[in-house]
Amino acid sequence: MKAYHDAAAHTFTDRPMNEALTTVSMTLVATDETDRTIGVLSATAPGTLIDMAMNNGFTAEKAMALSLFVAKIHGLAVAEQARGQGIAAALLKRTWQVHQQLGYRLLYGSYETDRDLAAFYTRAGAYDAIRAAVIRLIRSREIRSDSSAGPVYFVLYDVESEPRARELAAALHAALYGDLEPLARAVPEAS
Repeated sequence: MKAYHDAAAHTFTDRPMNEALTTVSMTLVATDETDRTIGVLSATAPGTLIDMAMNNGFTAEKAMALSLFVAKIHGLAVAEQARGQGIAAALLKRTWQVHQQLGYRLLYGSYETDRDLAAFYTRAGAYDAIRAAVIRLIRSREIRSDSSAGPVYFVLYDVESEPRARELAAALHAALYGDLEPLARAVPEAS
């Protein structure tokens, strides 16, 4: 995997940034039984991360290399007649699986606050699992009591080490995208 990332970073920097970003993008399409598109998800390298890195003195090659471990969901849409059938959750889960297989460490997205996507995450079961895990971490005194979790965010204070913080962040992130197994391993329920 390291060879892939090194080669890709070198190759991408020989191209204009917009071309480089399209080479590290993924689009998934969901179709119905008549082969009509009913859902689509687009994920790419995060341009703002690359720009920030370059503005802070990183070479273009190093900035691109950073982006090979992080992907941003830029768009997720499901046809109105197909909503409520788990299509968005399936697209998110598959995107996370593919990016994990490619060695990515973070997949994220954002949405406009006037859109009620918290209901989507709540339906997917992520919120309950994340909230319960944060409560277990607080009760075990692994994090401060003012840590919190909402339907689409979490804030953990005073995690003991960077490796543990990374483990928790990856597990919580996976939960937001429908994969609850890493969270169950990272923060097991008391027996």
